[in-house]
Amino acid sequence: MSGEYTDCLPDPPIGEIGGLQTFVATPAEGRPMRDGWPGLIFLHGRGECANRKTMSQAFLENGSAHGPLRRVNPDHERCLRDRFVIATPQLPENGGNVWHEHGDAVRDLVAALVQQHGVDTERLSLCGFSFGGNGVVSLADLHPWHALWAVDPPMEPPAGLATANIWRFAFGAGATRNRDAWLAVLPVNRRVIVEYGEEHGLASWRDFANPASYEGLT
Repeated sequence: MSGEYTDCLPDPPIGEIGGLQTFVATPAEGRPMRDGWPGLIFLHGRGECANRKTMSQAFLENGSAHGPLRRVNPDHERCLRDRFVIATPQLPENGGNVWHEHGDAVRDLVAALVQQHGVDTERLSLCGFSFGGNGVVSLADLHPWHALWAVDPPMEPPAGLATANIWRFAFGAGATRNRDAWLAVLPVNRRVIVEYGEEHGLASWRDFANPASYEGLT
């Protein structure tokens, strides 16, 4: 992936929502489609929260390490910047498999995105990487999400899955056993399964940088 990334996405504004520092990137101009903008909430993995130094500097170093706001190529910018409101809440500590403890904060974030940023509640999706992917599964019942998108989550499927229009899972190298467990329980007509030969982090970069990953989310 070397050489594909540029600083084409501007820094999103920073604020506290539901007790968590949150970066929100909004379309620069234009009117939202239909009843509002499609929205994406990204949950980061362990060791990737922007909780050090100044928040803007920390975002560049940690908060954009993975997910939709990672600096990528111009095609990625056009796909996202003009079409989605994107929010990336930051845990107060590096944490781990703890997103399930922050459901109230994510619920407050959903309300803020709808009320303050014009997000269409029916086209709001939750995505995450690694332990953030676990958070996607753990918080699946929090809202009637349009899509649930987990990249290389280390957890196995829980008993009973929430309903979503789209379940998207991406797996890196070495995740065959975990992948097979999810394939066995995800509804066939609403699942998208992607596999990458790269290791954990590179699989995340590939999936979130691919414009095709965002098809069906608007």
